[in-house]
Amino acid sequence: KVKEKVNSDYDSSSVREKRRLKLQSSYSEEFDAQCFEYVLNKMDKKQGLIGLDIGCADGYVTELRFKKEYPFDMVIGVDFNEKLIEKISQEDHGHFYYHQLDLEAKDFDDRIQAIMDEHEIEGFDVIFSALTLHHLKNPQRILMKLRKYLNRGGAIIIRGVDDGAMLAYDDGGLVEKILKETISFENVSDRFHGRKFYTMLCSLGYKDIQMRYQVDDTTHMTFEEREDFFHYYFDFRLSYTLRTLNKDPDNPLYQENHMKMQEMLDELEEKFMKPDFFFSTLTISAIGFK
Repeated sequence: KVKEKVNSDYDSSSVREKRRLKLQSSYSEEFDAQCFEYVLNKMDKKQGLIGLDIGCADGYVTELRFKKEYPFDMVIGVDFNEKLIEKISQEDHGHFYYHQLDLEAKDFDDRIQAIMDEHEIEGFDVIFSALTLHHLKNPQRILMKLRKYLNRGGAIIIRGVDDGAMLAYDDGGLVEKILKETISFENVSDRFHGRKFYTMLCSLGYKDIQMRYQVDDTTHMTFEEREDFFHYYFDFRLSYTLRTLNKDPDNPLYQENHMKMQEMLDELEEKFMKPDFFFSTLTISAIGFK
């Protein structure tokens, strides 16, 4: 079931989520590098590039993806989380600069133009966004807005996942139950957004669109790697029931939902640790040019 309405209250500043994001980054580092190198090789412009990272969090992934050896003179990172941006914007990050920006605010155009004016930027050559669009109520609209700030011949790279691409055996249907339970909450992001990338970019006039995929699975994983793999893809799901419960701690339905999710995740974690348990998932990237 594709989630049509998104009402995400995601918070990237918690200690647990910061750890998960770093783990997440390690899984996709080589995959993202291949996307960047494809884009840079295909572009006519080879130096003095300006980059934009949409949903940069604390800048950790931004500075890994826009590598120092790449020909970027400046990279701007923007994120909704005011606490994270306030902290990193006070630090010296060389040619990386960070700004707080609400992508879905009515004054988005004014705000991003102000950022560009501050840095004397006329446009961006590469726009990158990883695991951000699924938190937005209308990701296609923000992609449309971003397009006008992308220089002619520039490229956009978007990365995400799609829970519908998950495979598990032998879990007795447990993964499917967890996914079904996950999308039933109001504060969940669009967990089926990866399949929409091509259509979104194509409909907005992006050219030479390329889809890229990375498959990760538990085969040949050590016990520790299986544990990390589980936490990467399932830890955050408990936060959905917890946030609802925190708003009304005495609500018996919320208590039951939280306990049910905790029990299912505990059971799945035990299965993950067994060497004969199989789980795989798909990371999806789309690349488009203007």
